[in-house]
Amino acid sequence: MRRFALWSFAVLLSVLTLAAEKSSVASWSFDQNSGADDIRGFRKFVPGVAGNGLRFDGQTTTVVRGASKVPRLGDAFSIEAWVAIQTYPWTWCAVVNQEKDHKAGYFFGIDPEGHFGLQVAVDGRWRESRSTVKLLLYAWNHLVGIFDAASGIKLYLNGKLVGEKAVIGKPSYAAGADLWIGRNQTPLGLSEEVKVVAPVAFSFDGILDEVRIHDRALDAGEPAAAHAALARRRSGRRSCRPAPRGRAVSGRITRGSSTPRNGRTRGAWGMRRTSSSASMRVRTG
Repeated sequence: MRRFALWSFAVLLSVLTLAAEKSSVASWSFDQNSGADDIRGFRKFVPGVAGNGLRFDGQTTTVVRGASKVPRLGDAFSIEAWVAIQTYPWTWCAVVNQEKDHKAGYFFGIDPEGHFGLQVAVDGRWRESRSTVKLLLYAWNHLVGIFDAASGIKLYLNGKLVGEKAVIGKPSYAAGADLWIGRNQTPLGLSEEVKVVAPVAFSFDGILDEVRIHDRALDAGEPAAAHAALARRRSGRRSCRPAPRGRAVSGRITRGSSTPRNGRTRGAWGMRRTSSSASMRVRTG
Protein backbone atom coordinates (compact mmCIF):
# COMPACT_ATOMS: atom_id res chain seq x y z
CA MET A 1 0.00 0.00 0.00
CA ARG A 2 2.78 2.41 0.89
CA ARG A 3 4.60 1.62 -2.37
CA PHE A 4 1.41 2.26 -4.35
CA ALA A 5 0.88 5.58 -2.54
CA LEU A 6 4.42 6.69 -3.37
CA TRP A 7 3.96 5.64 -6.99
CA SER A 8 0.66 7.53 -7.22
CA PHE A 9 2.28 10.64 -5.77
CA ALA A 10 5.17 10.41 -8.24
CA VAL A 11 2.73 10.12 -11.16
CA LEU A 12 0.72 13.10 -9.94
CA LEU A 13 3.92 15.11 -9.47
CA SER A 14 5.03 14.31 -13.02
CA VAL A 15 1.65 15.28 -14.48
CA LEU A 16 1.59 18.61 -12.66
CA THR A 17 5.20 19.37 -13.62
CA LEU A 18 4.61 18.59 -17.30
CA ALA A 19 1.48 20.76 -17.27
CA ALA A 20 3.43 23.68 -15.82
CA GLU A 21 6.25 23.30 -18.36
CA LYS A 22 3.79 23.00 -21.25
CA SER A 23 2.00 26.21 -20.29
CA SER A 24 5.13 28.36 -20.22
CA VAL A 25 5.16 30.91 -23.02
CA ALA A 26 8.72 32.07 -22.29
CA SER A 27 11.57 30.36 -20.46
CA TRP A 28 15.26 30.81 -19.69
CA SER A 29 17.31 27.79 -18.63
CA PHE A 30 20.70 29.47 -19.19
CA ASP A 31 22.22 26.21 -20.36
CA GLN A 32 23.30 28.19 -23.39
CA ASN A 33 23.02 31.77 -24.59
CA SER A 34 19.76 32.16 -26.51
CA GLY A 35 19.94 34.19 -29.69
CA ALA A 36 16.63 35.77 -28.69
CA ASP A 37 18.24 37.66 -25.81
CA ASP A 38 20.91 40.27 -25.25
CA ILE A 39 23.06 39.63 -22.16
CA ARG A 40 24.62 42.91 -21.06
CA GLY A 41 27.43 43.59 -18.61
CA PHE A 42 29.25 40.91 -16.64
CA ARG A 43 28.03 37.38 -17.27
CA LYS A 44 29.19 33.94 -16.26
CA PHE A 45 27.46 30.60 -16.72
CA VAL A 46 27.82 28.54 -13.55
CA PRO A 47 26.24 25.35 -12.13
CA GLY A 48 22.55 26.00 -11.56
CA VAL A 49 19.62 24.15 -10.09
CA ALA A 50 19.36 22.15 -13.33
CA GLY A 51 22.31 22.33 -15.70
CA ASN A 52 23.73 25.86 -15.81
CA GLY A 53 22.50 29.10 -14.27
CA LEU A 54 23.55 32.67 -14.94
CA ARG A 55 25.70 34.54 -12.41
CA PHE A 56 24.66 38.20 -12.02
CA ASP A 57 27.21 40.59 -10.52
CA GLY A 58 24.91 42.99 -8.62
CA GLN A 59 26.02 45.94 -10.74
CA THR A 60 25.81 45.46 -14.49
CA THR A 61 24.35 42.10 -15.53
CA THR A 62 21.08 42.28 -17.46
CA VAL A 63 19.23 39.87 -19.76
CA VAL A 64 17.10 41.74 -22.29
CA ARG A 65 14.45 40.30 -24.59
CA GLY A 66 13.08 42.75 -27.14
CA ALA A 67 9.44 43.79 -26.92
CA SER A 68 8.57 42.16 -30.24
CA LYS A 69 9.71 38.76 -28.90
CA VAL A 70 7.92 38.98 -25.56
CA PRO A 71 4.67 36.96 -25.29
CA ARG A 72 1.42 38.87 -24.90
CA LEU A 73 -0.36 38.02 -21.67
CA GLY A 74 -4.05 38.12 -20.80
CA ASP A 75 -6.06 38.41 -17.60
CA ALA A 76 -3.88 35.90 -15.75
CA PHE A 77 -0.18 34.99 -15.71
CA SER A 78 2.45 33.35 -13.54
CA ILE A 79 6.20 33.84 -13.18
CA GLU A 80 8.58 31.38 -11.58
CA ALA A 81 12.33 31.37 -11.03
CA TRP A 82 15.03 29.64 -9.03
CA VAL A 83 17.24 32.19 -7.29
CA ALA A 84 20.37 31.89 -5.16
CA ILE A 85 21.09 35.25 -3.52
CA GLN A 86 24.53 36.44 -2.47
CA THR A 87 23.31 39.77 -1.05
CA TYR A 88 19.94 41.41 -0.61
CA PRO A 89 19.60 44.46 -2.92
CA TRP A 90 19.84 48.11 -1.87
CA THR A 91 16.37 48.68 -3.26
CA TRP A 92 13.74 46.56 -4.97
CA CYS A 93 15.58 44.55 -7.61
CA ALA A 94 13.83 42.78 -10.46
CA VAL A 95 14.04 39.10 -11.18
CA VAL A 96 11.74 39.68 -14.17
CA ASN A 97 10.10 42.94 -15.22
CA GLN A 98 8.37 44.41 -18.23
CA GLU A 99 6.95 47.75 -17.15
CA LYS A 100 6.87 51.48 -17.83
CA ASP A 101 7.36 53.97 -14.97
CA HIS A 102 5.31 51.76 -12.60
CA LYS A 103 2.20 52.77 -14.53
CA ALA A 104 1.94 49.79 -16.86
CA GLY A 105 3.25 46.24 -16.85
CA TYR A 106 4.54 44.01 -14.07
CA PHE A 107 7.55 43.62 -11.78
CA PHE A 108 8.63 40.41 -10.01
CA GLY A 109 11.53 40.96 -7.67
CA ILE A 110 13.19 41.12 -4.24
CA ASP A 111 13.14 43.97 -1.70
CA PRO A 112 16.02 45.29 0.49
CA GLU A 113 14.97 43.12 3.43
CA GLY A 114 14.93 39.86 1.48
CA HIS A 115 11.21 39.54 0.78
CA PHE A 116 10.03 38.89 -2.76
CA GLY A 117 6.93 40.22 -4.41
CA LEU A 118 4.84 40.75 -7.50
CA GLN A 119 3.75 44.20 -8.62
CA VAL A 120 1.17 44.73 -11.36
CA ALA A 121 -0.57 47.71 -12.96
CA VAL A 122 -4.30 47.08 -12.50
CA ASP A 123 -6.98 49.53 -13.58
CA GLY A 124 -4.58 52.46 -13.49
CA ARG A 125 -3.04 51.63 -10.10
CA TRP A 126 0.30 49.99 -9.25
CA ARG A 127 -0.60 47.10 -6.93
CA GLU A 128 1.82 45.02 -4.87
CA SER A 129 1.98 41.89 -2.77
CA ARG A 130 5.14 40.80 -0.97
CA SER A 131 6.06 37.63 0.89
CA THR A 132 5.67 37.33 4.63
CA VAL A 133 9.01 35.53 4.94
CA LYS A 134 12.53 36.38 3.84
CA LEU A 135 14.55 34.49 1.29
CA LEU A 136 17.61 32.54 2.37
CA LEU A 137 21.04 33.75 1.34
CA TYR A 138 23.43 31.30 -0.33
CA ALA A 139 20.65 28.76 -0.90
CA TRP A 140 18.30 27.92 -3.76
CA ASN A 141 14.87 29.52 -3.44
CA HIS A 142 12.02 28.64 -5.82
CA LEU A 143 9.82 31.69 -6.31
CA VAL A 144 6.39 31.81 -7.94
CA GLY A 145 4.24 34.88 -8.45
CA ILE A 146 0.69 34.50 -9.78
CA PHE A 147 -1.79 37.14 -10.92
CA ASP A 148 -5.43 36.48 -11.77
CA ALA A 149 -7.76 39.35 -12.66
CA ALA A 150 -10.59 37.55 -10.87
CA SER A 151 -8.82 36.94 -7.56
CA GLY A 152 -5.53 38.85 -7.25
CA ILE A 153 -1.92 38.02 -6.43
CA LYS A 154 -0.48 34.91 -4.79
CA LEU A 155 3.15 34.19 -3.90
CA TYR A 156 4.75 30.80 -3.33
CA LEU A 157 8.18 30.04 -1.86
CA ASN A 158 9.46 26.49 -2.32
CA GLY A 159 5.91 25.33 -2.98
CA LYS A 160 4.30 27.03 0.03
CA LEU A 161 1.92 30.00 -0.06
CA VAL A 162 3.72 32.94 1.61
CA GLY A 163 1.73 35.95 0.46
CA GLU A 164 -1.48 37.00 -1.24
CA LYS A 165 -3.52 40.08 -1.93
CA ALA A 166 -7.02 40.49 -3.33
CA VAL A 167 -6.72 42.66 -6.44
CA ILE A 168 -9.69 42.55 -8.78
CA GLY A 169 -9.34 44.10 -12.23
CA LYS A 170 -7.70 43.85 -15.60
CA PRO A 171 -3.92 44.28 -15.84
CA SER A 172 -2.44 47.04 -17.99
CA TYR A 173 0.63 45.75 -19.81
CA ALA A 174 3.61 47.67 -21.19
CA ALA A 175 3.53 45.93 -24.56
CA GLY A 176 6.06 48.30 -26.12
CA ALA A 177 8.69 47.76 -23.43
CA ASP A 178 11.49 45.21 -23.53
CA LEU A 179 11.53 42.47 -20.90
CA TRP A 180 14.47 42.63 -18.48
CA ILE A 181 15.76 39.88 -16.22
CA GLY A 182 17.93 40.71 -13.20
CA ARG A 183 17.70 44.50 -13.38
CA ASN A 184 15.06 47.20 -12.92
CA GLN A 185 13.74 49.07 -15.92
CA THR A 186 12.64 51.98 -13.72
CA PRO A 187 15.39 53.33 -11.37
CA LEU A 188 14.26 53.46 -7.73
CA GLY A 189 15.34 55.27 -4.60
CA LEU A 190 17.44 53.31 -2.12
CA SER A 191 16.34 52.11 1.31
CA GLU A 192 15.94 54.70 4.05
CA GLU A 193 19.42 54.02 5.43
CA VAL A 194 21.24 55.20 2.33
CA LYS A 195 20.79 58.79 1.18
CA VAL A 196 21.51 59.15 -2.54
CA VAL A 197 20.18 62.04 -4.59
CA ALA A 198 19.46 60.16 -7.81
CA PRO A 199 17.48 56.92 -8.14
CA VAL A 200 19.54 53.89 -9.15
CA ALA A 201 19.04 50.49 -10.76
CA PHE A 202 21.39 47.80 -9.48
CA SER A 203 21.26 44.32 -10.95
CA PHE A 204 20.58 41.09 -9.10
CA ASP A 205 23.50 39.73 -7.05
CA GLY A 206 23.53 35.95 -7.25
CA ILE A 207 22.48 33.15 -9.61
CA LEU A 208 19.24 32.82 -11.58
CA ASP A 209 18.03 29.64 -13.25
CA GLU A 210 14.89 28.09 -14.79
CA VAL A 211 12.96 31.34 -15.23
CA ARG A 212 9.52 30.79 -16.75
CA ILE A 213 6.48 32.87 -17.66
CA HIS A 214 3.07 31.22 -18.01
CA ASP A 215 0.04 32.79 -19.68
CA ARG A 216 -2.32 31.51 -17.00
CA ALA A 217 -2.62 31.33 -13.23
CA LEU A 218 -0.95 28.15 -11.97
CA ASP A 219 -3.18 25.87 -9.91
CA ALA A 220 -2.59 25.61 -6.16
CA GLY A 221 -0.62 22.36 -6.45
CA GLU A 222 1.62 23.33 -9.35
CA PRO A 223 4.16 25.51 -7.48
CA ALA A 224 4.85 22.62 -5.07
CA ALA A 225 5.17 20.18 -7.97
CA ALA A 226 7.56 22.46 -9.85
CA HIS A 227 9.67 22.89 -6.72
CA ALA A 228 9.77 19.17 -5.94
CA ALA A 229 10.70 18.29 -9.50
CA LEU A 230 14.03 20.11 -9.28
CA ALA A 231 14.70 20.29 -5.54
CA ARG A 232 16.59 16.99 -5.46
CA ARG A 233 18.73 17.99 -8.43
CA ARG A 234 20.10 21.13 -6.81
CA SER A 235 23.76 21.69 -7.51
CA GLY A 236 26.23 24.50 -7.64
CA ARG A 237 28.77 24.22 -4.84
CA ARG A 238 31.30 26.94 -5.41
CA SER A 239 33.99 28.50 -3.25
CA CYS A 240 33.09 31.70 -1.46
CA ARG A 241 34.44 33.81 1.36
CA PRO A 242 32.77 33.17 4.74
CA ALA A 243 29.24 34.58 4.87
CA PRO A 244 25.84 33.61 6.24
CA ARG A 245 24.54 30.59 4.32
CA GLY A 246 21.07 29.13 4.39
CA ARG A 247 19.57 31.82 6.60
CA ALA A 248 17.73 35.09 6.29
CA VAL A 249 19.54 38.15 7.63
CA SER A 250 17.95 41.02 9.48
CA GLY A 251 18.98 44.09 11.42
CA ARG A 252 19.95 47.65 10.58
CA ILE A 253 23.10 49.71 10.56
CA THR A 254 23.63 53.36 11.34
CA ARG A 255 25.74 55.93 9.52
CA GLY A 256 29.44 55.40 10.12
CA SER A 257 29.13 51.70 10.87
CA SER A 258 30.62 48.87 8.87
CA THR A 259 28.52 46.17 10.54
CA PRO A 260 27.14 43.71 8.00
CA ARG A 261 23.51 44.24 7.14
CA ASN A 262 21.58 41.93 4.84
CA GLY A 263 24.78 40.33 3.62
CA ARG A 264 26.36 43.72 2.78
CA THR A 265 28.77 46.15 4.39
CA ARG A 266 28.68 49.91 4.10
CA GLY A 267 31.14 52.62 5.08
CA ALA A 268 30.39 55.98 6.68
CA TRP A 269 29.11 57.66 3.50
CA GLY A 270 29.73 55.23 0.68
CA MET A 271 28.75 51.76 -0.30
CA ARG A 272 30.97 48.71 -0.73
CA ARG A 273 29.59 45.73 -2.57
CA THR A 274 30.97 42.32 -3.36
CA SER A 275 33.20 41.98 -6.39
CA SER A 276 31.55 40.91 -9.62
CA SER A 277 34.16 38.19 -9.99
CA ALA A 278 33.60 36.78 -6.49
CA SER A 279 32.69 33.12 -6.52
CA MET A 280 29.70 31.83 -4.65
CA ARG A 281 28.92 28.67 -2.70
CA VAL A 282 25.27 27.68 -2.79
CA ARG A 283 23.87 25.46 -0.05
CA THR A 284 22.37 22.38 -1.68
CA GLY A 285 20.55 20.71 1.14
